[in-house]
Amino acid sequence: MDLNQLAKLFIQSFESRDAEAITDFCAESVLFENVASGESIHGKSLLFQMLSEFFKNVTEVSWDVHQIIASDNKIAIERTSHIVFNANKITIRAVAILIIVNAKIKRFSDYFDAATFKNQNRNETW
Repeated sequence: MDLNQLAKLFIQSFESRDAEAITDFCAESVLFENVASGESIHGKSLLFQMLSEFFKNVTEVSWDVHQIIASDNKIAIERTSHIVFNANKITIRAVAILIIVNAKIKRFSDYFDAATFKNQNRNETW
């Protein structure tokens, strides 16, 4: 599978709110960084737990993908995310950076403006 195909399947997994499918793309030692919150998670099983908990509060996810940049072992996905989180509609510009090693995501860093998220999420902070 080439990097563009991987990116598109990764996006579909997020839009389906499928924590198992997302983590299937990841190495056992994956590092996830939510740069906006400062949260880091090491390991596939902990990422699965975090995503599963997150998706319990999410009823809809769609990504308007502006561009996918794929080169060597790196993927950048520039997007506008539309999320219904805790019954609040959130629209936020974001970029996901994926580092691929041995056909698996070794690092997943997600960048977005925390203030925009918090302002649109009236019930909770995250």
